[in-house]
Amino acid sequence: MKIQHSLPLTALLALAANQACAFDDIKVGAASLTLYGRVAAGIDFTNNQLAAGIQGSRWEAASNQWGVSYWGAKGRFALDNETQAVVNLESGFGTDTGAVTTNDRLFNRAANVGIEHQRYGAVTIGTHLWIAQDIIDVDPMHFQSIGINTLVNGANDGAAENSILLRSPSYHGVSVGYMHAFGGAAGEFKRSSSDGVSLAYQGGDLTLRAIYGQRADSFGRYSGGDTYGLGSRDAWKYVKNTVVGGAYRIGATKLFAGYEQIKAPESGYGIRANYDEKARMAWLGVNHQLSAKTELLGSFYQLKQSYSGKKSNLFAVGVNHEWNKYLTMYMTAGRIGNNTISEFMVQNTGANSHALSYNDTACDSSLNCNGVKQYGTYAGFVVKF
Repeated sequence: MKIQHSLPLTALLALAANQACAFDDIKVGAASLTLYGRVAAGIDFTNNQLAAGIQGSRWEAASNQWGVSYWGAKGRFALDNETQAVVNLESGFGTDTGAVTTNDRLFNRAANVGIEHQRYGAVTIGTHLWIAQDIIDVDPMHFQSIGINTLVNGANDGAAENSILLRSPSYHGVSVGYMHAFGGAAGEFKRSSSDGVSLAYQGGDLTLRAIYGQRADSFGRYSGGDTYGLGSRDAWKYVKNTVVGGAYRIGATKLFAGYEQIKAPESGYGIRANYDEKARMAWLGVNHQLSAKTELLGSFYQLKQSYSGKKSNLFAVGVNHEWNKYLTMYMTAGRIGNNTISEFMVQNTGANSHALSYNDTACDSSLNCNGVKQYGTYAGFVVKF
C-alpha cells in the first residue's frame, strides 16, 4: 500500500528539530516522529578509592550515576489500522565530558527498525538495550548506578548489537519478550552471541518479573569478567543470569523483593585457575511517595559467592523531587560492606573489594583492599524532554 505525503526519516528529523518546541509529536501524512531525551548532571563523592597507587576520597562531577543521559527519536509509520512500521534511534552520553558512552557508536543504546501489530506484538532488528534491563520494574533504586547492578558488576546492563527483539502485547496482564544477538562469526554460531527471555505480569498493584539471559565471549564461553572471572572489579559481561522479582503497591508505598543468580561456568578456562563461578544476590526495597512531587527510596542488596566465601552488603537511600515534568532534583547515598576472605582466596579470586562503581576498587590503603567498606553520595539535576 502506498503511503501518501511520506518523508524520509532524515527529513522528518530536520522538521522535528524546527518544530519540537511547539509539538510533542511531529506528524507528516501517515508518519509521526517523537524526539525525546534526558540530561543528568551533579556532584559525586566517594571515600576509600584507589587509583594509580594513591588511596583517598574522590570528588567529581556526577554524570550518569542517577541514570544515563541520552537523546533519541522514535518514528511510526501506519501500514493499516492495526500495523505500523517502527524505528528507534537513541544515543547515550555523559555530561562530564560530553562523549558518547560507547566509543565509535553514535546510536549506542538503540538503532533498530521493525513492525508492530496491536494484537500480535512487535519485532525489531538492530541494536537494543540488553533485555535484562527489564529488571528496572523490580529495582527499588530504578537502575541507578548505586542499586541493582552494583554488586553484580553490571550483569543486567549494556546493549545488544546485531540483535532481534520480539515483544508480545499484554494478555490478561502477562507479556513476554525474547532477544537473540548474532555473534557474526563464521562457522561458530555461539561466539559473541546472546540470548534472553523476559516474562512479566502486571495486575493492579502487583508487578512480577522473571528474566533469563546469557552472553558468550568471542570464544563462545561464559567466562565472567575481565579479571578473576566473577571478581570484585570489572563488568561481569559473559555470564548466565536468572532473575525473579516483584513489586507491590500499598497506597503511597511500593515494596520490592527479588533474587538473582549469576553463573560463569568457564571462568579461568585454559589457565588452570579456580575462580568464583557463581554469585547469588537478594534484595529488598521500598519507595514511598512523600508528596505528589517527592519520592523516597530505600534498599538493601546482599551478594554471596560460595567458592571464595565473599559476602557484600549494599545499603542505599535516595530522594527524587520533580519540580515539574521537565526538571527532577535528586540525591542518593550508598554504603558497601565487604567481608574479609583468606589470603589464599585473595591470591586465587582477588580481594573482596566491591565498590559503589564496579569500575573502582574499595581500599583503605594502597596495601589493603580486602574486606574494606565504602560509602558515597551523589546529587544533581535531570532535565527531561
